[in-house]
Amino acid sequence: CDLILTGVKMLFFFVILCLFGVCFGQKKPELAETFQANITVELHRHGITVFGRGVMARDGKEKGIEAVVTDDSDHRKFFDVRLDRYDKKTEFYMRGTGEDAHCSSVKVNRSDLFSFWGWLANAMYIGNEEIEHKEMALWEDEVAGVRFLLGVNPDNSSDPFLLRRRDAYEDAIVTFDSFNAKVDDKLFEVPNECPTN
Repeated sequence: CDLILTGVKMLFFFVILCLFGVCFGQKKPELAETFQANITVELHRHGITVFGRGVMARDGKEKGIEAVVTDDSDHRKFFDVRLDRYDKKTEFYMRGTGEDAHCSSVKVNRSDLFSFWGWLANAMYIGNEEIEHKEMALWEDEVAGVRFLLGVNPDNSSDPFLLRRRDAYEDAIVTFDSFNAKVDDKLFEVPNECPTN
């Protein structure tokens, strides 16, 4: 009888561990706020789907950039760049095609970046899945109407493969072609054509 009771207790403990992902060996991702990544993007907005390539980088404190180049409906290169320079209390937005690209700036009352990966603190492990021929451990959460999904290497949770950000207006799927902790500061230089006042 004691042996059966011990077996039941062990089974109960094992089930509890599985519910928390321990039996699958899934550790919650802890990604650095300082990173540079080459990315491929699939963007769904207003019934239109576009594909592009670009770069995403953050210095972890006051500088960040998301820059993507896509093809517009006339097969011209379309630039969409957001450069955060909170050391200058300014956000820069560059959009357009080649010679038609323009830059605008917005003064902000911030001195530091929002946490890029902060949403992971409450993210739930939802299982492993093969996406784009890669096995990924998937983590999901919703914050302020934005649903986040992160796919990481199941053997190394600090190696992201995919990030999906979906809200009522757009669905962006970002594939990390590379992800590094070392950042090239030249990425954060403000282009000459951007207003700085």
